[in-house]
Amino acid sequence: MKFTVFNKKTKPLLGIDIGTTALKAIYLQPDDYGFVITGMAQENIVGPAFSERNIKDFDAVGYALKKIKHQLNLNQADSVIAVAGPSIISKVISVDENTDEQWLETQVLIEADSLIPYPIEDVYIDFERLVNHPIHQHKDAILLTAAHRSMIDSRNILLREEQLSPVIVDTELNALATACLYNYPQADEHTVFIHTGIELLHVVVIVNGMVCYAKEHNFGTAALLQDIMLDYQLERQEALQQLTENTLPVGWNERVLPLFIRQLQQNMDRALQLLTHTTGYTELQQIVLSGAIAVLPDIAQQCNTELNISCKVFELNNKYVRFADSLQNANKLANWIPLMPIAMGLSMRSINPWHR
Repeated sequence: MKFTVFNKKTKPLLGIDIGTTALKAIYLQPDDYGFVITGMAQENIVGPAFSERNIKDFDAVGYALKKIKHQLNLNQADSVIAVAGPSIISKVISVDENTDEQWLETQVLIEADSLIPYPIEDVYIDFERLVNHPIHQHKDAILLTAAHRSMIDSRNILLREEQLSPVIVDTELNALATACLYNYPQADEHTVFIHTGIELLHVVVIVNGMVCYAKEHNFGTAALLQDIMLDYQLERQEALQQLTENTLPVGWNERVLPLFIRQLQQNMDRALQLLTHTTGYTELQQIVLSGAIAVLPDIAQQCNTELNISCKVFELNNKYVRFADSLQNANKLANWIPLMPIAMGLSMRSINPWHR
């Protein structure tokens, strides 16, 4: 059975980034120039609601979804979500040029059966013909994506219960790449996009409007949250709330943050070394940071100093993405933009950016 990762949509979609500690959502209205932001929301999830990225506390996640709907003043909407982690497999395979769709699907299923470490009946499979193969003549590049059914089904059930009908399931890496493509259309192999959530560090490189490198690493802000909990004797939910709302005790960034920054820089350095080894790109000139790390104090300057590469925080390209004039709290919401690339990329699936 296929899950519709790549179907083209033309109406507005609510992009919902379902993290293990928080939900982030954005509602984009397509227009002649790109997209208009008509709503944005984020909400922490109470308690440890996930186990290895699988939902175990449906009530906690469902309650956070209700609060997201309230913030956005929505009763119902078509939505797009993303999945990530070790149970998600994405791979580019090669097939003969102009292979017909029926034979292509058969060949993809054969490839999937050899690549996926689960019974084929336990996964959803999707594929997309990208472009002519960049290396091999007379070959097409096919993006094969597979995801464990349980991860997708549990999320879809929750969304349907809240009348947020899921119409597309994407991957977090693909959603990040979509947002980067619209906001940094001139990006090339000299620019690296790094998005860090609570558990995963995503690395994406886009060249000529196509993703040429995408990789997940097991590192996130969970280490920082744990340090805050231990240092200030806080429960997990309280520590998360104070970190999110920037209400931690004065001096926390001098007492707790330096250790995490060193860990972050070490993991980013390893990720960049792997990127260089895999692609041969040696002249990296810019890192664009997003996710939870992007709102830490002076993070771009600190990473710039340690990595000796120009670092900046993810921001909107107002030529293609802008706030609606009617949005009353746009100034406040603008501060959330670095947290929103995955949700933004999901909502952007209302049109297909890879075939503009």
